[in-house]
Amino acid sequence: MPTNTPGQINTALNTAFPPQQGAALRKAFAPTLRADLRTQQSYTSDATVGDISDLTITVENGKRYAVTVVAHCTGSAAGGIQLDLGGGSATVTSIAGNALINSAAAVVGVAVAALTTALTSGAIAALQVRIEATILVNTGGTLIVRGAQAVSNGSASTVNVGSYIEAVELPA
Repeated sequence: MPTNTPGQINTALNTAFPPQQGAALRKAFAPTLRADLRTQQSYTSDATVGDISDLTITVENGKRYAVTVVAHCTGSAAGGIQLDLGGGSATVTSIAGNALINSAAAVVGVAVAALTTALTSGAIAALQVRIEATILVNTGGTLIVRGAQAVSNGSASTVNVGSYIEAVELPA
């Protein structure tokens, strides 16, 4: 194991932190888990939520995370959009947070009390959906954002590229 003097770059850990502080600082700045939407996801005549596979992160058993989803949506004013965190194999023992829809028409919010709490836009053509929640993972696995139209409609509702999910591990 390499030795370092305080202030020297620790090449074994690839950090610029003094060796005696490196572990504490790495824990304080836990890595962010992030997944970005690379291909737009469109829904036409479809109000049944399904996984948005690009928006998938893997969380670990027994850990607490601050989760943020930002979805940029456009499309059918009649169909709207709905999103939740109900996809994937992970289970949680607790979740608390909020979800907001921001549009030119209004800001609408809902408390998030379950992974399947859907945020539904109704008749809004262009909007941003933001979900923020703290979760405690009971069984590790994948956490996937799900989406659909709020009301089945023949005009497409779309979650656009630039949307993302991220999670930061919180101290126990």
